[in-house]
Amino acid sequence: MLTIKIAIMSLFTHIILFAFKKYENNRLFYQLAIASLIILLLANMLEFSSVRDGLSIAIYKNLLRINKTILGLQFFILFLSLFLIIIYRDYKFKPEFYLILATNILSMILVLHSNHWILFFVAWEIFNMSLYALIIGNNIDRQKALSASMKYFTLSALSTALLLLGLVMIYHSTGDLSFQAVYSAMYFKRLGLPLMFIGFAFLFKLSAVPVHFWSPDLYSVTPLPITAFISNIPKIFYFSVIIILLEELHIVANIYLFFGLASLIIGSIGLAQQKTVKRFLAFSAIINVGYILIVIQNPTMAIYNLALYILPNINIFMILIAMNNYFNKDDIDNIDELSGFFAKNPFMTLSFVVSIFSIAGIPPLPGFFAKYHLLVAVYKFLPYYMFLIVIITSVIAVASYLRILYIALFSPIHNKYQIKIDDNIVLSTIIAFNFVVFGIITYSDIISLLTFIVKA
Repeated sequence: MLTIKIAIMSLFTHIILFAFKKYENNRLFYQLAIASLIILLLANMLEFSSVRDGLSIAIYKNLLRINKTILGLQFFILFLSLFLIIIYRDYKFKPEFYLILATNILSMILVLHSNHWILFFVAWEIFNMSLYALIIGNNIDRQKALSASMKYFTLSALSTALLLLGLVMIYHSTGDLSFQAVYSAMYFKRLGLPLMFIGFAFLFKLSAVPVHFWSPDLYSVTPLPITAFISNIPKIFYFSVIIILLEELHIVANIYLFFGLASLIIGSIGLAQQKTVKRFLAFSAIINVGYILIVIQNPTMAIYNLALYILPNINIFMILIAMNNYFNKDDIDNIDELSGFFAKNPFMTLSFVVSIFSIAGIPPLPGFFAKYHLLVAVYKFLPYYMFLIVIITSVIAVASYLRILYIALFSPIHNKYQIKIDDNIVLSTIIAFNFVVFGIITYSDIISLLTFIVKA
């Protein structure tokens, strides 16, 4: 477990530097974070190459396990964490950010590798508490953020209580909290109710309907770089945990299908009514969570849709950060502030259009292939009226995405200044072009790669 050891060393290094009051130099923490994530990625690739296909290894008295599925998902999380830190290098994070980030990374790795519910619960809570500290500790206006943060914290405590209740019921039924014991007990004991409680805790963290209320409020009061982190990395992490648990325990979670459909309905309606950028992105996230929940029993399809939502979503945040830097303001607020802005810079225009079109599922971009094959898959097992709900909500969502593009591209220009090209715009354009090339790659090639990682 080389990655866990390196993550622990990184956390202790951050703590020591902070204890000796080296936090006056933010650059030192930034460089340490970058170095730690690069080393973790290298260690992750080394472990991935050393584990045989189809083999799952239990270590430390069955507390932890390692296999290629876990390592593949872990690589995705670590790579995007490194990428986000690099692109937001000019943002003046508080020194505690890097300490909290190191705690975040270690807890995510422990949850992914956990093979016992006690370790799972402890690492899970460390991650959620560090995420809360990340949100409240880096807020510009703490008074504005207090209500949203307290809503998140209170509802998070409720989801934790449900998770703990589920674990207590499992222990009462089995007398053991190892994953193997739960899997064995499922054949002769009814564990549907406790597992449902555990599953509901995941729904809250994913901001799926009906526990999505905290998400738009929290997005609207959080600085854009922090919003970019909490809207992408935790979602990858939570979906990775769900996929690993469903595979490990061989659970059929049909209940997620109904919550996925509900997220599509509420998300698409809410998306059409939004007038602020961050709340628009929050409801966009709710819709895409709904898509992934519908196909969560198919891990390859779920990961494929998750990746093709996260990548353009990060690109959109990069563009908004570049706009903030240009305007020298804290955050873009109203969607109307985008009026005619992108017409002043063709590079940014192209990158923004590619990202929005891909999330909306417009051909020939990768998002179209993701939505198309998702619809083909759900057509085979959903009743016709449920399939119709997916189609209608998708059309409503596409109209909302096109509305924001119309405002950005064709509304009267409110700003007379020329937009300068900075590093974020150049990098964003490169990502957009590569994303188009990625969409040209055949779907079967991508699915073959993901199937190999998931089934390995």
